[in-house]
Amino acid sequence: MSGFHPVEVGVFGKPHGVKGEIVGILDVDGLDINADDFVFTVLDGLYVPFRVTGVRSKGTSYLLTLRGIDSDTKAEALAGHPLMMEVDLDEPEDGEGFYMDDMIGYSLVDEDGAAIGIIEDYDDSTADNPLFVVKAADGAEILVPAAGELITDIDTEGRVLTMNLPEGLVNL
Repeated sequence: MSGFHPVEVGVFGKPHGVKGEIVGILDVDGLDINADDFVFTVLDGLYVPFRVTGVRSKGTSYLLTLRGIDSDTKAEALAGHPLMMEVDLDEPEDGEGFYMDDMIGYSLVDEDGAAIGIIEDYDDSTADNPLFVVKAADGAEILVPAAGELITDIDTEGRVLTMNLPEGLVNL
């Protein structure tokens, strides 16, 4: 079963014109947005999907036409919000990125460098919320959300995964 999850890839910029077109600024090299793709943002704490109905390149960004966004006022409501796309955490496209299996054996640390434990396995039984199974130094098993927006760094040489975890999720 695949572990699809919206991951932040950029930000929505200002509206372009009065018919709802909006600038999409990507922070991820080699990623393209195409017509019929879905992009997401977070509004009121919820992922909100939008089907891309039109795309034009504008330098290093895109001019996006999104279904349901048909005025500059509606586009303005998205400005400054994260631009997200669905990424398969289990099976990266074109052989790039990481499989969740690849993270097994990695040390998991928080952004302050504090060790949380070793990733021993993952649980993707709920495709919408895959989890890393982490063994803490005291032997306790910790389940950590394998959410792309929580991962801040992957050191492949040192085999260290750094995450920005919500306070109280892991007691160090």
